Amino acid sequence: MPLSSTTFSERLQLVLKHNQLTQKKLAALTGMDQKSISRLKKGYNEPSESSILKIARATGGDGAVNYDDAPEAMTFDRDFLISQIGVERFKGLHIIHAVGDSMAPGISPGDLLFVNPAEREIRPGAVYVVQIENKTLVKRLDEDPIKKEVVLKSDNKDYQPLVVTGDDLDRLRVIGRVIGNFRKI
Repeated sequence: MPLSSTTFSERLQLVLKHNQLTQKKLAALTGMDQKSISRLKKGYNEPSESSILKIARATGGDGAVNYDDAPEAMTFDRDFLISQIGVERFKGLHIIHAVGDSMAPGISPGDLLFVNPAEREIRPGAVYVVQIENKTLVKRLDEDPIKKEVVLKSDNKDYQPLVVTGDDLDRLRVIGRVIGNFRKI
């Protein structure tokens, strides 16, 4: 069942089943009340952002990415991935599809992007998945701590850089660094 067509309650049921968790166990892992978990599972309540983050962290995610399509488990040959993206630890990696041409020619629409959510500290010029104003973007980031700004740059010269300053910096969430991408030919 694609997650894009499901409710939070249906997604929660899938997460519980996938992680072989009871409501009681999830309540213990999240510090939430079991009754609250039950109400979320039955669809009686909509979750708060805090509840979503607690559940995501307790079930192996970080709660930062709101995927439109299901993040499904995928099987890859370990040696192939090591040779292609240069990492040996794969736990927690996100794989998402690129949308749009703002990062072309390096990243094209439909490319599979491997995102490491453990790498959130900005390295100048590295490519990251970020969220700002309910938009998920893939951009090169540069940070200027003196000016207190982060510049989001596209590789495609048709797109202007986005400079994030002031209160907007608090709304900028770095999801993780893009560590590799695969493209269909």
